[in-house]
Amino acid sequence: MSKEQPPIIEFPPANIWMRIAAYGMDMLLILAILWAIRSALPTTATAFLDQMQTEQIPFGEMLTLSQEFVEKNPTAATQLMMVSTLSLLTPLLYFLLSEILLSGCTLGKKTFNLRTAYRNSPRLPPIGAQAIRSIVKSIASFALISHNPLLIIFLGNFLIAFYNPDRKAGHDILSRTNVVPGYLPEVEPENKDPNF
Repeated sequence: MSKEQPPIIEFPPANIWMRIAAYGMDMLLILAILWAIRSALPTTATAFLDQMQTEQIPFGEMLTLSQEFVEKNPTAATQLMMVSTLSLLTPLLYFLLSEILLSGCTLGKKTFNLRTAYRNSPRLPPIGAQAIRSIVKSIASFALISHNPLLIIFLGNFLIAFYNPDRKAGHDILSRTNVVPGYLPEVEPENKDPNF
């Protein structure tokens, strides 16, 4: 007599519109942090950055203009380098640290009762998977707020979720994670899928 295998417990993906709302909240927080960083810059550096943004200068020309600006204003070079580095690191640190410290949540996800899970289980992702997820998501987020046409390809990271039945974005696929409702159990089922 053969034993019947119990059905594998499935963990449903989070609602795509709730994910978008949570991500929007996270981006508002990141932009507020970046605004605070920029407001600490001297006015000459701030005016230069504003000009670069409003004129939507091509990337190659932007490098040349930045070099000329630094030659004319050597004291602003350090601040420009610092703000450039922090502009790239802020989304990465925000996504990585909040998901580690808040058990798979960012502040936006926590607001909408969502969290990140590993594979198709309720488990939290390992730090390596969270790092991959945060790096890809940060690059895609930077592409979203920058005017660099080379980075537009990273916007596909988010669009994949609309065409994927599991609602996984590119960063979810690469890190083997899934965003799920936060009410799921914290323990893994006893009869787990052998593909885990």
